[in-house]
Amino acid sequence: MNDYQRTLQTSLRLLLLVHAFGEKIASNDDPQLKAVDRILVGSKLLTKLDFLFSNPDYLALDLLQWVRLDDSVSAQKRRDIQVFVQQVFEDKEPQLPLDLYERYHYGPFFKFDPALEILATHGLLMTKSERSVRGKKTKTEYRLLKNGKKMVQKYLMPDEELAWYTQRLQILKKYYQGMNGESLTQRLYRHCNIPDLKHGIDMPNCSERVQELFQDTYQAALI
Repeated sequence: MNDYQRTLQTSLRLLLLVHAFGEKIASNDDPQLKAVDRILVGSKLLTKLDFLFSNPDYLALDLLQWVRLDDSVSAQKRRDIQVFVQQVFEDKEPQLPLDLYERYHYGPFFKFDPALEILATHGLLMTKSERSVRGKKTKTEYRLLKNGKKMVQKYLMPDEELAWYTQRLQILKKYYQGMNGESLTQRLYRHCNIPDLKHGIDMPNCSERVQELFQDTYQAALI
């Protein structure tokens, strides 16, 4: 896969994520919002959701850590997560990360600019950022345009070749819906061994750690 194809793949994930996790806006008279269907607020939230979307080994690791550390997880969810992680490894997903994220400050980081430019150019999604007096971004909104909604619902979601994407979105919505960027960042920092990694390196594959946790949690071995 070349860089352009990888950027297109990232654009697809971002479009699907904003559609799935964005908050639908009520009709109003603001001319800037007339073409907007829904908004996802926060670069932290989008980055961490895409990290889990594109790195199945870390998604499995986070869910297993949640099962182990949170006594409130129901027996049904424990079983569902067991089945999901088994399927991920049976399909050999951890060998195929979609994007290499970098360890940066309190978590994984990936530069979305090229993918967002493609979406903006085609009138599917736009971003709006607020900045402090010193020019630092303080808030970013990812605005799914009505053409973007049409693209997702009419063309992407029914496409059988994209079934993996829509199925994985259902997993993300099931376990991460309602979380904000800060809480998700802190959770991944605790669950995914972020403090043990050096700044600036690519996030390493964590399959071995997942296999160990799965064995400890369910007394069964992963393939």
